[in-house]
Order: sequence, then C-alpha cells, then structure tokens
Amino acid sequence: MKRKPARLPKLETRAPGKTMLGGSRSRLYYDLRLYLEQDWEATARAFEANPGSFVSAWRYLDGHPIYWRLLASDDKLPAWHMAHLEHGYGFSNGGIWVSVTRVNPATGSISEDPALNTRTEVWLETGEWSWAVDEKRHISCETHYHNYKLDCGGTTYEEAVVEMARNVHRFYGNDRRRCEPEWGDRRRARFAKKHKGRVELTVNNPYAHACRHRYPGGAEGKLQQAQEEVGHGTGDS
Repeated sequence: MKRKPARLPKLETRAPGKTMLGGSRSRLYYDLRLYLEQDWEATARAFEANPGSFVSAWRYLDGHPIYWRLLASDDKLPAWHMAHLEHGYGFSNGGIWVSVTRVNPATGSISEDPALNTRTEVWLETGEWSWAVDEKRHISCETHYHNYKLDCGGTTYEEAVVEMARNVHRFYGNDRRRCEPEWGDRRRARFAKKHKGRVELTVNNPYAHACRHRYPGGAEGKLQQAQEEVGHGTGDS
C-alpha cells in the first residue's frame, strides 16, 4: 500500500493559567497535540505496512482524523483548540454504521424474493464529521456526512472492516484535507476569490466546504442546496 502523509490540523494550544499540578496549561495542550500526532503517525504506518490485518485496520479507522470532533464549549478558548478535541472514537461516536443483512449470493444484493437471500453479509457506511464554526465561533459538530463512495461489506465483520479501512485510506488519506479546509488554509482564500459575489467563505459559513467538495464544478443551484443542507444540520447522510 502506498505511504501517504498525515498533515493534521494545527489546533491551538495556548491557554491561560496553570494545571492542578502547577504546570503551564499551554505546555500541557502542546504536549497532548504532539503525542496525538506521533500516535496517529504510528497507527497510519502500521496499517500501510499491513493493510490486510484486522487489528491494524480497526485501529486505523477508530483513530482516523475524519472522525475527530471539536465539541462546542462556552469557555473563552478559540473554537479550534486542543481542549475541545474528541478523538479515537471512530466506532463509537456514530462515524461508522454497521448493519447485517442477507443477500442473494448470485448478485451480491438483496433480492425481492426472500428465499434467494441465503448469504449473510456485514455492510459498513461512513463519512466525515463536519468542523463548521457558527457565528459565535463555536464548533457545530452535529453534521455527519455519508460518503457513499466508501460503502462496502464482507461475509464477516473482519473482512468488512479491512475493506472499509482501505477505502478510507484511498479516499481521505491519513488526514482531513478532503474534508473542510483547515483554519487559515489558503485554499479558503482561493475558493472565496473564485466565488466572489456569490458566497463569502469564512468560518461563519459552514456550508462552504460542502459547496466545494460535494459539488465540484459548481453546477448552477448546487450552492444554495448545499447551504440549506448544512445550515439545517442535516448533511447528506
């Protein structure tokens, strides 16, 4: 499997005050970010070295940055701060959907005649969590997208997980760059310039990344549709 980079978002670490043990809170969050980066690097490399391993695939999916969430908070720290990050819960935070079904082994799909559906399969669906920021600069993390391109399955749970990990690696790589732009990303500026007069791409426009990634080419009317989808927190799942 081709080795891909892991360019993680550089979340803010500066924070006022001290920890309970008297250390700097800023240093604590910096060390946490450094540990997370190193841990994810090791997880990604282990999967790339042995993509057929169920254990490596499960750990890769469970810790993948597309399932990281920034939880809304009333504190005075920036929205994109390490203090708000929830990570390592790809299988438990709703990022990956699992279903068990019976299919027709001749077609691999569910037949209208139940008698033909004799093989049991495990099906998986997934997609990224949004990192949209609302007008109060808080993270709105309730939008989760179903990326149908990653749908897969297997005759066992292990087979399905291995296939899903391969799909996620192929589509997203090892980071969030195919999700919404990172804070301060120059791509935001280029996109805003291209769509000047139609959309103001700022952290206050959570639908902007959906416009670009869901509808490449900018077909007429898709901008408004994307705005309505994300603006109402429904996503496309």
